[in-house]
Amino acid sequence: MHSNFGIVYDSGEIPCRIYHTGNRMLIQWDQHPDELSYNPMILNFAEGLRESQHPYVFIARQGLKELLGSGGAKQKLLSDQFLLNQLSNAIRMALMSPEKDGDVFEAGLSATEDLCMCLEGEIPLSVLDKLLVPVSRKSFDKQYSQ
Repeated sequence: MHSNFGIVYDSGEIPCRIYHTGNRMLIQWDQHPDELSYNPMILNFAEGLRESQHPYVFIARQGLKELLGSGGAKQKLLSDQFLLNQLSNAIRMALMSPEKDGDVFEAGLSATEDLCMCLEGEIPLSVLDKLLVPVSRKSFDKQYSQ
């Protein structure tokens, strides 16, 4: 699957790159995530959850995790309801991925967890509705029933 994330990353608009250590990959930011404007940056990362090609898979998923884990993320998202709704739409698309893309669903599930942790229980009902319906549908699949 290709998303706009690959195009945006290739054009240099994503302010990070992969940093290889001896035994793992990390993301090296050009600017600390706290200092970044989240609109549209976080939306690009969330759309990248549906990517299936290296390096986009790693950068999109890890970058979104780091943006949501950043100290100013909660304030940035709660102060912009439109951005939060767009973010939940992008995560929902990953959660609704076809059966053959189980890895994409799992990335969406991880992003849902990261978003919930970021917002510390202050999640608007409209966001919860968008994310929990596709999760509940997949919960009946054998591989996710536990």
